[in-house]
Amino acid sequence: MLTISEIQDHLYIMLKEFDSFCKENDIKYSLSGGSLLGAIRHKGFIPWDDDIDICLSRPDYEKLISIFPEVLNNNYLLRSIERNNSKYPFARLEKLDIKIEDEYSNANQFLFMDIMPVDGLPNDTNEVISIYKKRKIYSKMLELCDAKLGHGKSFTRACIKSILIIFAKCVGYKYWAYKLDQLAKQYDYNTSNHVGAITGGVYGEAECMVKDAFEKRVPIEFRDLKLEVFSCYDTYLSNLYGRNYMEIPPEGKRKISSIRAYEI
Repeated sequence: MLTISEIQDHLYIMLKEFDSFCKENDIKYSLSGGSLLGAIRHKGFIPWDDDIDICLSRPDYEKLISIFPEVLNNNYLLRSIERNNSKYPFARLEKLDIKIEDEYSNANQFLFMDIMPVDGLPNDTNEVISIYKKRKIYSKMLELCDAKLGHGKSFTRACIKSILIIFAKCVGYKYWAYKLDQLAKQYDYNTSNHVGAITGGVYGEAECMVKDAFEKRVPIEFRDLKLEVFSCYDTYLSNLYGRNYMEIPPEGKRKISSIRAYEI
């Protein structure tokens, strides 16, 4: 079983391969979520983080989906609903030589990197809030389609979760994925003044950004990689994690990994 440090080393190799492919094909992307926080605060990974989050505009996302090879360098597989090899309306890049097991979910078999499309959002704040409320429901139901029965922080929560899992699976993952995908695409990226990750926007309306600021890029360092991220990263990270996001949280408030990873 790999240590968290070894998992991060493999993720870093994946990021380097992805970065090289995007630069060769003029695809602009940015780190997001905890990966962006790690880059700004630690110039690399958050020490206890076990994944990488990427976002890119809907047009660049569609370009990536259309031109990415079936398997890159014999080791990297891109999954998305557009490629008919995923249940989720966003992409995941898998590293095929690292097997993972998740305590709570059957969704993934290999170490992966999330790749989220950024879509158009309305100018009205209440409409943005409404979109992310719907997003939360559809995404949770979709997630439950891959959840394991009988798991929860208490017996009662495990029972309630099991009932919801059964309901979500009866309706079917295709329905929830379709609803989430259509929700994300209802405002055209090219004509919108505001944008945000919707299909993977776990932070709700805090994900909303001014498009001009999102498209403008600034250089940052991630280990020895020179990357570019959206220029409004300070506002974005403040919205997600608070104005004191540069302070390292106490041990009790750190997200504990639920995966176990093994080198094949």
